[in-house]
Amino acid sequence: HFLFGAPAYIAVVSLLFIASLNGFFLEAMTAVNVWQSFHYLRQVYGISRFFGRPAGETALEQRLSFWAFHLAMPLFIIGRWNMLYVYWHGKPSDAIIPVGFPAPLLTALLIIAGVGLCLGLYLVLLKYKRVQQYDCSGLMILLVYFAIHWFGFLSIRYYFIGFITVTIFHAVQYLGIAWHFEEEQSSTNIFTAKVLKALPTLGSFAA
Repeated sequence: HFLFGAPAYIAVVSLLFIASLNGFFLEAMTAVNVWQSFHYLRQVYGISRFFGRPAGETALEQRLSFWAFHLAMPLFIIGRWNMLYVYWHGKPSDAIIPVGFPAPLLTALLIIAGVGLCLGLYLVLLKYKRVQQYDCSGLMILLVYFAIHWFGFLSIRYYFIGFITVTIFHAVQYLGIAWHFEEEQSSTNIFTAKVLKALPTLGSFAA
């Protein structure tokens, strides 16, 4: 929708500007940082749908794909917020106010995320049984999703290295999408497309 372009951008910048003028910059940036966690997680789900969705997908498989990723999101979002609270001893930085959450809640979210992982693995099994030539990209994306965000969002000891890792992973996904469309396109006769199509897959993706 056109509102997701310039209008949304102008609205967000305006809200941040107004919040800053009224002394709520840190609160606004906290909301941005929490949303950032959701954005990182949601993008991996999108990548899974883009690269890991099989041909002839059933309605059940589509639902399982959704819940496999989304059931883990509360754990990773709230868990990261809580992890910063523990690491910084409750003190805010210049970009986020950390919040501590009770252990029973985090345990419940951990169990829910575990259910999501089990649903994802069940989805992999269904696809493996249904398709003649199984593509393991969906399984790889699922496992990397859980592993890298566990390390990047929940690890207190490696919180900084972990977040840098997640950020790089997030950027590589953008590159992967751009590479895919450039490598596959044939309607535009440009130098980039010619180079990408001439290189092996790993070479063109690296470029």
